[in-house]
Amino acid sequence: MRENAPKAQRILFVQNGQDEAAAELAANAAKALDEARLDHERVDISDALHLPSLEHFSSVLLCVTKLEELGLQGITDLADYAAEGGGVVFPHRIWHRRLHDLAGFEERPTPPRFAATEPTTEGLRITGAVLPLFDGVELDREQLAGHRPLDLTPRDNVEIFAVSEEDYPLAWLHRLGNGRVIYWNSKMLEQKRLRGLIVQSVLAVQPVAIWPIANVGVIQIDDFPAPLWHEDMGPVLDQYPDLNATQFYGDIWHPDMLDLADRYGLTYSYFTIFNYNDRTSSPFPFDEWTYQTTHIAGTEVPATPHAAAIASNAGELALHGYNHMSLLNEIWSSQAMMEQALGDAAGRWDADDLGPLPVSYVPPNNEYDRTGIAALSSALPSVASISGSYLHGEFERGGQREFGPEPWNEKLFCLPRATSGYEYSADMQFDALSQIGVAGIWTHFTHADDVFDMPPDGEEDPYCRNPKRRRWRGKVSTNGGNHGLLDEFERWIADFKRRFPWLRYATTRAACRLVEDHLRSDWAAFIGAEEIRVRSEPGSWFQIRLNTGAQLDPHAISGAELVSAAGDNGCLADTLRSTAPVSVLRFRKHGRVAKSSPLRGGLRNSAKTATSKTARL
Repeated sequence: MRENAPKAQRILFVQNGQDEAAAELAANAAKALDEARLDHERVDISDALHLPSLEHFSSVLLCVTKLEELGLQGITDLADYAAEGGGVVFPHRIWHRRLHDLAGFEERPTPPRFAATEPTTEGLRITGAVLPLFDGVELDREQLAGHRPLDLTPRDNVEIFAVSEEDYPLAWLHRLGNGRVIYWNSKMLEQKRLRGLIVQSVLAVQPVAIWPIANVGVIQIDDFPAPLWHEDMGPVLDQYPDLNATQFYGDIWHPDMLDLADRYGLTYSYFTIFNYNDRTSSPFPFDEWTYQTTHIAGTEVPATPHAAAIASNAGELALHGYNHMSLLNEIWSSQAMMEQALGDAAGRWDADDLGPLPVSYVPPNNEYDRTGIAALSSALPSVASISGSYLHGEFERGGQREFGPEPWNEKLFCLPRATSGYEYSADMQFDALSQIGVAGIWTHFTHADDVFDMPPDGEEDPYCRNPKRRRWRGKVSTNGGNHGLLDEFERWIADFKRRFPWLRYATTRAACRLVEDHLRSDWAAFIGAEEIRVRSEPGSWFQIRLNTGAQLDPHAISGAELVSAAGDNGCLADTLRSTAPVSVLRFRKHGRVAKSSPLRGGLRNSAKTATSKTARL
């Protein structure tokens, strides 16, 4: 390869196998880089004499809580590397007597103690251009707590971009020579919901950063169509005094949701359920499913099957279960009863002519176990994907799932959900941004009856799906105080449409194929002083962030099309779609990356397998 030829983008992932305090962080960061498909080499410094040659890496991610094993020479090497244009990220609070010049905090003769306790150091506010995806995020102490920062004083020349609810510094960017160093004075990045901060921090310290995205948005509607009925129509009674629950869902809620989809280019996956009878042993009747009726062209017909037929034409009709009993061995009388209930549901599906048997499944309460998965696959072999929880729950009960094959049955693909509801709350916004910031994926679900799940009058309950007792439709006001749930959801969708105009909304069935193709596709990035080369399969998507003032020349792009440019409509990075196996992008002549500080290069990506290597020095 020529000396000035583009070199591979590759991250040095530093861990310490003897550092128990950093074990969760290292595991979470490794999964974040894998999910983001960022090529990285993992090294263990627990018995190392020195770091590998840093010139081969575009950035260094230090997933450790102590650096004694690295030695003074290792810290010096990192400082020299940064000064020459390299990027370094400390995703966990750490102190060493020689670290101040590199990390950007004031020198001190003795080790720091933990900083002031809550509430001073709780919550999170992010501002500025260091992590533009998260600019404006504000989480209070109830939404994020436990940073336990060290009592360190950032230097005057650093850029503090993350603080606590009460302005205690939690993260800053230190420009050291030609390089960039991000220091997180927190232990919270060991949490899965903060993976986006890890990935975006790595991308922020490189002069040029390139990453592939699946580019998929999924909106699922649980418990619809379903035999929903409410004796208390309070949340909608004043607006629709003459409607019962069936009429509200059929004449108001669903048309409103379809109108939203038409105006914003959305598509829904509906997850139907047949009964709420809590039966876990036979017989499995369908009297709830057929009980409610509606009039169509003067003819009385069962309302729920009719709504299912409409949903199947409007989007994807999928399965939530025979009833709302989770497929857990502890609940059902036997696996055979699970299979019978699911089989009877499939029979009803055919009897009502709802189309091909479902290929997507959402577990009631986001829970299932090994027995439940076996029953589902046996009774409904048409099901090819399962959507549980991405961030919550216990693994042994189907929670904390990753994108990819279901661990208990590799024939099923996991497409877990990260956010829920209509309310555009700060914590839901953050979780969505964090998921988008890792792989360009947003998975969301809501319910038709969320408007009815509210706390008593005069109270707010975050565990209710309508915590502020909003009406379905509300009078729009500047402060959002009179927003209805529909207004809130439209505010969310409109904001994401503005910020992520490239995001493709798909049904669950289609999204699984797109994400699976993304995870399996060929991918590698090579960066030079004058051009970028991306190896990818035609039709794939990737983004580029330029951190040192360079700009892409939109007229010098081959093998790809520029879908949206950084700065357009609030976009945060250049988003491109490949049209050939190799894309070549050149920098503007007046804004090229300086030859004195090109990104480091090195080992090629292993295309269709995990991009992580484990080495022990």
